[in-house]
Amino acid sequence: MKKKAVLIIIFVIALFVTVNNMKSETPKDDAFFISQAKNTGLTLVMVNNYDSAIEYYNKALAIDPNDSECYYWLAIAYSGKEDSAQALNNFNKAIELDPKYIEAYTMRSELHRKMGNQDLAEEDLRKAASLKKI
Repeated sequence: MKKKAVLIIIFVIALFVTVNNMKSETPKDDAFFISQAKNTGLTLVMVNNYDSAIEYYNKALAIDPNDSECYYWLAIAYSGKEDSAQALNNFNKAIELDPKYIEAYTMRSELHRKMGNQDLAEEDLRKAASLKKI
């Protein structure tokens, strides 16, 4: 049941991301492709096909390497593969591009916790909480 709730939340976030990306400054065709690649990637993540999801996210990033949401979803896919190093790199990049990305801090915190880095996990949770207050 918890997995279904998480999948629903991910789907809603993906729709939000898609709408926001359509407002980007990339050409319309590129914005549409990026949106489709992210939606396809999300669908693939939901069925645990992480390698294919990663391919789609990388295709989107080839067009717009400054898409923080795409790095976030790429990190989620790598987390699903249990590739903590790649997941961490991509969460870091998402946060570098968008220092107010609350979800990225929250998920990076969870990754730090799994990696045994409790201090870093708590630091990210504090940062996410401070951003929610703004």
